[in-house]
Amino acid sequence: MKPFFVLLVALIPVAFVPVVLAQSVESGGGAFPLPEEAPMSAEQRAEIVAQIEQNRRALRAAGVLSSASPRTDIAQAWPLRAAPSLGDYGYHGVSNFVDQVPAFGSLGDYFCGARTYDVPGYNHAGTDYFTWPYGWHKMDTDAVEVVAAASGVIVLKSDGNFDRNCEFGQGQWNAVYVEHEDGSVAWYGHLKNGSVTAKGVGESVAAGEYLGVVGSSGNSTGPHLHLEVYDADGALVDPYEGACNTLNATTLWAEQPSYFDSAINAVMTHSAAPGFPTCPNSQDVVNAQDAFDPGDLMYVAGYYRDQLQGQLSTYTVRRPDGTVWQTWTNASSAAHYAASYWYWTRTLPADATSGTWTIDVEFEGETYTHTFTVGMVTAEEGAAAAAAFGLSEAYPNPLRDTGRLTLTLATPQRVRVAVYDVLGREVVELAEGIRPAGEHEVVVDARALPSGLYVVRAASGDGVATRSLVVQR
Repeated sequence: MKPFFVLLVALIPVAFVPVVLAQSVESGGGAFPLPEEAPMSAEQRAEIVAQIEQNRRALRAAGVLSSASPRTDIAQAWPLRAAPSLGDYGYHGVSNFVDQVPAFGSLGDYFCGARTYDVPGYNHAGTDYFTWPYGWHKMDTDAVEVVAAASGVIVLKSDGNFDRNCEFGQGQWNAVYVEHEDGSVAWYGHLKNGSVTAKGVGESVAAGEYLGVVGSSGNSTGPHLHLEVYDADGALVDPYEGACNTLNATTLWAEQPSYFDSAINAVMTHSAAPGFPTCPNSQDVVNAQDAFDPGDLMYVAGYYRDQLQGQLSTYTVRRPDGTVWQTWTNASSAAHYAASYWYWTRTLPADATSGTWTIDVEFEGETYTHTFTVGMVTAEEGAAAAAAFGLSEAYPNPLRDTGRLTLTLATPQRVRVAVYDVLGREVVELAEGIRPAGEHEVVVDARALPSGLYVVRAASGDGVATRSLVVQR
């Protein structure tokens, strides 16, 4: 049964106008070059394993760890989360799964695909989650955090290593290693320098607890998390269940994501075409712009993960009164992009209505919204409106059945409120439309919603506000 949510705000009807097909002045995009990693040396890996075992023996002798039978039945939650300041719909993609084929030069992941890699002497032993879009910028702003996938005890950690690696070398990574109640151990690698949890070896962490920030320390060409899991006997396991997983029979995830987790991570407007650095440069130039004047040239961009051939996107730009200004469609001809982006230029009319404009993108049954302003009066007034815009904390939180939040708008404007799970997938749209200035109560009925962590996201011309929501049975 689909969860039911209600926003107690009256809708203001808008007039229907025929769709206008837009002509692109410029367009572009395609595949984003994924971060890569090379295996650490055999000596580095052996040293890590030896340190973990030494610490485990000491912790067992001290009674901190108990002996555990060799099994892996700990349900894992998602190992990443967005910082409260990040307003994107999603923030990651998967570049590599565990390589299940022992023969070097032959690749195979848990789903019988080839989304993995190996080199002579090493089969990829983890899952790589890269941050997207603008992973370097996300790293600089601490936008994507690594969290414990399951409760446990820290058995090793390392920090202080360079984290802007953009080419392969033999540098050490920053990492946290957590042993779970069943004796399995998870490795969280490539963390940002100085971001690693202050907790030390022997201290406990709860599922979902902060461990660090996604970085590019060690053998890496871009920010990503490398998650590697071993059972109590030190045998490698793959968190994902699939027909070609020969390492373990069942999933470790409390809720396993789809192999192709197709979604839009962000819709943005820019002052210039999107571009991404190449090594040795490790500095994103985002060129984000959300305020324009009539007659300005504007770049509209969508950033996708796991985009598949033929998946249709419909972009619709609406004026402040809700009428359609322009609409267009897009679909990729490539079989699969782990990360892709597409952009178009649009020249705003010389007589464009001042106020908050909206871009809606329909993709795979979901609607992704971005707002921008045209001809706002003064910077001071715009700043005051942005300061007034907000979404209160949910109450109660955690909640068992229903909860409430308060949405505050400084001026009448279009706003969209929706709930997302920890993978960045929209659960349900709460409201979309023009709302008057003032406070609006949002009532969430979560009785049909599984226990877990969610994010309520409100987007308007004054900005984006997010609040965490915990459902606990």
